[in-house]
Amino acid sequence: MSDIYLIDGDFQIATNGDLLLLDERQTLIQDIINRLKTYKGSHFAHPDYGTNIYDYLRANGDDQTLLALISDIEEELQKDPRIWDVEIEVIERTLKGVKLLIHIQPIEDSPLDLELTAGDEEGIEIAVKTREV
Repeated sequence: MSDIYLIDGDFQIATNGDLLLLDERQTLIQDIINRLKTYKGSHFAHPDYGTNIYDYLRANGDDQTLLALISDIEEELQKDPRIWDVEIEVIERTLKGVKLLIHIQPIEDSPLDLELTAGDEEGIEIAVKTREV
């Protein structure tokens, strides 16, 4: 299955004027990023869609809050029927934010790693990481 390529909600257009499309893996990545960046309760048709990462950024960042954030991300990603398993590592934690490595095992594809950086100043940034062999 393919999907339309979007960046921050904007259609991406090829040089010939056609809409750019994504393959299955790229579609999964785009959908995961949308899930993680959407504030839970903000989608009018799907109030349970999204995460509370933004709440974490406003909280005190204690251990309990960090565990709640990790649990929230895991639960949200496991709602996607294309995902078999999710594991999250804390890479860095500061008073102003957190950096997480999210290991995702899709059902019908090779493993995928995403690095999520969330902080007061940068907001939420998500990058695809290359797995080292």
